[in-house]
Amino acid sequence: MIQIIKQPLELCLDSDNSIIELSSDTTGRIDINTNNALLNQVTVAKYNSTNAIINLKSLYRNTIVSTTEVTNESHKVNNLFTITGDIKQVGELPSEVSIQPIQILYSYKTIERLPTNNNVLHFLGISDSLLCSSNCKLSIPFFSSKSQNISVRVSDQKNNLVKLSLLGSLSTGYYVYDLDLALDYNVESITVEIIGEETITKAIRVLKNKVNTPINFRFRNQFGAIINAQLFSNIDIEEELKSKVYSDQDGRQFTSEIESNSLITIDTGYLLQSELFLIRQLVNSTLVELEINGEYIPVVSTTKKIKVYRDREYIITNKLTFTFSNYEAN
Repeated sequence: MIQIIKQPLELCLDSDNSIIELSSDTTGRIDINTNNALLNQVTVAKYNSTNAIINLKSLYRNTIVSTTEVTNESHKVNNLFTITGDIKQVGELPSEVSIQPIQILYSYKTIERLPTNNNVLHFLGISDSLLCSSNCKLSIPFFSSKSQNISVRVSDQKNNLVKLSLLGSLSTGYYVYDLDLALDYNVESITVEIIGEETITKAIRVLKNKVNTPINFRFRNQFGAIINAQLFSNIDIEEELKSKVYSDQDGRQFTSEIESNSLITIDTGYLLQSELFLIRQLVNSTLVELEINGEYIPVVSTTKKIKVYRDREYIITNKLTFTFSNYEAN
């Protein structure tokens, strides 16, 4: 007889180990069939005379995550998958058991783990606090663990209403609200409230930095969502040139090609420790675009390490490095 000893019963991350453990009292083959192509018509090997383990990690690693527009300002990230199926024991005493539905959230790397409380709304994939200019675009990702009506309220430090957005009835899933901010008066901070059956709140510092121009960038976070954010930084761009040379029969050298790459260095400025998660996301992202001369350019992070904590220091600065191909020069 085949039995499931344990399986995930709560939402789990695709980047984590999620184990189904089986027990079989015969030597018959164990086959598994699910709605996931990588885990369909698969024979499972036992690790001892009775038990076998199936690890669901990275089943959706190569999935292209799409989005569905909810409103002009928000969209649903289609990164929540449900595994269903059955496990069969084949042989003289065949038996079968069904897998309870397993929900898996796409995650290519565990930078942030899922909340462990029972709230129905969670911020997910975002720093504890953020900073921005009075004119910017910020992305606020959140997870709704049940269907509910959602609205977003944005207010300044005096509780004056800046914006109110009605997103309507949202099903269980991961969402991103894109806030286009254009404030024409002095504001020190804003508060973003995601309001459903519960209310969650995010504080954002509004900086009036007269030294550094805000750097706009967007990146894909671990859950497959595209996130818009800002840093107040010094940015340096250098061009690295590499010549390919050939020699003629007389030994004279000529240039056949010049390859050009741009090297970017960003000094993040001093950030609160509660704001550093954004930097961790940025350097761990597989897709980063920086706005340079009004155009978003795909860049590759070459940052080797970042400082995320130092005892008795509440503000920390980092240097980030990126590279991109300079097609105009090639």
